[in-house]
Formats: sequence, structure tokens, C-alpha cells
Amino acid sequence: MLKKCAYRLWIFAVFLLLCAGCSGHEDRPVPAKKKAAEETMKMTDEEKRFLKSIYIDEKRIEDGLLYSYQEKMLLHYRLALEYLHEKYPGDTFQIQTGSSINKLNTRATFHFTEKNTDGWFDLYLDPEAEDECLTDNFYGAIIREAYDAYIYNQCIDSVPSLLGTYSVFGLAGGIAYDENLTVEEVISGEKPLSVYTRIHLAGEPVTEEVWEQTLETVEKTIKDKGIHGAYIVFYHDAETIREFDPAEYFHEMKAEILYKNSFQYFR
Repeated sequence: MLKKCAYRLWIFAVFLLLCAGCSGHEDRPVPAKKKAAEETMKMTDEEKRFLKSIYIDEKRIEDGLLYSYQEKMLLHYRLALEYLHEKYPGDTFQIQTGSSINKLNTRATFHFTEKNTDGWFDLYLDPEAEDECLTDNFYGAIIREAYDAYIYNQCIDSVPSLLGTYSVFGLAGGIAYDENLTVEEVISGEKPLSVYTRIHLAGEPVTEEVWEQTLETVEKTIKDKGIHGAYIVFYHDAETIREFDPAEYFHEMKAEILYKNSFQYFR
């Protein structure tokens, strides 16, 4: 159902205008004076908060006097939120802010959070998309732990200095990339993803020659196991590590880095 985006956008547009009780606006460039809607738009407090995060017309938004481009953004907001609730029914989302479609951007962007998950995520709405007009990257937060555990288990025997990994999923996916996505589907290429993984190693200080041999072993193991993606490998001085949190280390390095290098492997 989510794939029928053009139809859904049309239905939502009609619904939005009916809720507003106004005669509607033609989809044409807004005049220089930005003529406002003749009647007020009914909105929830959360919808008003979202629009105020983007536009400076706070008083008009509070009163429900939206310009035509703001009405369109409200329509896209409602569609985006419905998409998230339908795709991830067990989660609680809040769209924090975003950016609308304009002459420079062919798609609307929404930055959202989930009640029980750290971090911000992105959702894109592209009415001109050939396949799916709604995509997001929240699925990465769901599969990350299992995916990183898989990499760790595949590498630990050949790389005993392995401390941990942290992966980021850069590709925004549609309805097929939901809470039921499995590591096997990703590894097999059945559902291809763009994955960036940080691999952390730790041990006593070693020579550059030993480091290069270790890096070669890591890269060979990844390729032999067929785990495609982009990788950056860190070798830390184990003496400087007190506690290791892969997520924390992804954003802020608190252990001394002796060596680091990167490589890519794609089938």
C-alpha cells in the first residue's frame, strides 16, 4: 500500500483541504506577498510545533493561518508520520524538524526520533520517485546490534585483538527494510545496503609491520566471509582503555589510537 505514493498524496491533499474547510490553492508559484489561506487550518499542538521548527511565522502557524507551501509541508508531515507508524507499529516516533521541497530540493526531508532509541534518523519523501516515494533509515537502529555481532563472531578467531564494531547504515530503504529485516538478507545481498563499519582492535604497542599484517588479516577475513561494505580499522593501545562502548567510540574516541586505515569490499 505504501508504494502507491502518488495516489496517497492525492488522497491526503483532498483530506487536508477538507479538514481546513478552505477552497484550496492551486499548485503554482506563491506570489511575492505569500497570500495566506482564507480560513484557518486545524492542527494538533505537535503539528504546530513541527511547522514552527521550520518556518518563522509562529503567530500565523499558531492561529492556523498557513501559506500554501506550509499546507503542503503539513500534508507531507502527516503522510510521513503515517508511514512510520505503519512500517514500525511497535515504536513511538516524533518528527523533530525537516526541510520542504523547493527549487533546489526535489524531495522533502524529515529528521525524527524514536522514544526508546538513541539518535536522530532521516525520512525522505520524493513524489517523483519511480519506485517508493517514502524511505527512511530507522531500520539500521533495529538491525545494528545483530549485524555487528555477526561481524564480530566471523572475525574473532582470525583477529583475536578484535575489541568491537559499530556499523552505520547509510542507505534509506522503503517498506522492505522494516523491523523484520535479517542479517542473512543483508549479507546475502538479497536486500543490499550501504554499510559503514568501524572495527576496533586493541593490544600492546606493535610495529608498523605487525599492524599492516593485522590489517591485511582483517581485510582478508571480511572478504572471505563476503561481508561487503566500507570499513575503517582502529588499533588502540589497550593500556588506555577503561570501558568500551562501540556507539560511544563511534562519536568520540577516548582510547589512544596507534594506527588506523580503511578499505572497501563490494561484490
